[in-house]
Amino acid sequence: MGRNLAYVDDGLLRLFGKRVAALRAERTMTQRDVARKAVIDLTTVSRIERGIGDTTLSTMERIAKSLGSRVVDMLSESGPAKRPAIEAEVAQLRVELEEVRLVAREALRLAKTRKKL
Repeated sequence: MGRNLAYVDDGLLRLFGKRVAALRAERTMTQRDVARKAVIDLTTVSRIERGIGDTTLSTMERIAKSLGSRVVDMLSESGPAKRPAIEAEVAQLRVELEEVRLVAREALRLAKTRKKL
């Protein structure tokens, strides 16, 4: 796959971060407001806006929702020609996120089973 499961590539993260900053300013919200509404750490919002580090689709969805938007809408503003590619990327990330959740559930189940032994 070329990247960790459910993590967003750098280019999309930078674009998303720019959109977050713009929407946040438009709505006269602080980074702290977004963090509280999205139930994430303030430093996470700051890092995303600056396009550094990495994040999951789940975190992006929480941030977008806190701003009254959706990830795909925030990313598709870069042009209608890119929207299908972005929608495909978001769909793939959702699949990967679900795979991670399934693996985590199975690991938890196995850990509980071993603990009983």
